[in-house]
Amino acid sequence: MQQLKKSENSDPNKLVSFIPSLTNHIKSFLPYVIDKENYDAVKYEGDTFFAGKKHEDYGNFLLAVNEFSNGKVEEALKRMDFVTKNHPKFKGAHHLRIVILAKLSAHKEYHADYRNALIDSLKAFPEDHDMKALLANHQIDKEGEKEKALECFEMADKLEPQNSNILSSAIWFLSITSPCETNELNKLLLKSKIA
Repeated sequence: MQQLKKSENSDPNKLVSFIPSLTNHIKSFLPYVIDKENYDAVKYEGDTFFAGKKHEDYGNFLLAVNEFSNGKVEEALKRMDFVTKNHPKFKGAHHLRIVILAKLSAHKEYHADYRNALIDSLKAFPEDHDMKALLANHQIDKEGEKEKALECFEMADKLEPQNSNILSSAIWFLSITSPCETNELNKLLLKSKIA
């Protein structure tokens, strides 16, 4: 196995993570990355550095976490697009891509990208109740698709019936929609009191 040499351009003050548990990995790995723009090389360096410990493309994942943590949101998104395209079963990569797009979705031009990222994640992980709830919230807030949102809440609730966040979101959704959904709201309120 090839040894990696420490790169000359690593600033320890910028080796941070918005996910505290990853900070040590970032601080130990990023100084060895030679060409951050070469995603294939970063993958190789990550595979070499974390030999046998991590799967998928952990090198680019860590770099994207670091970029995002340092405000380089668009750079992190490009890197995560690469990772999720090449490793569609890397759940953490999907989640990070969605976090990045959630930040960018304040701008209307990213609404479709955010929605597509949620749908891509659900294709790879159809049982992910959190992604279904996020998609439902997006459908309400950004797209006004109340019927589709209610379907997503119902699917998420079936996957995770004890999750109070999903139930709270569904109750909120039904409380702001038309009065014809009052019966659905009453059923959810009753369920929340039973749980």
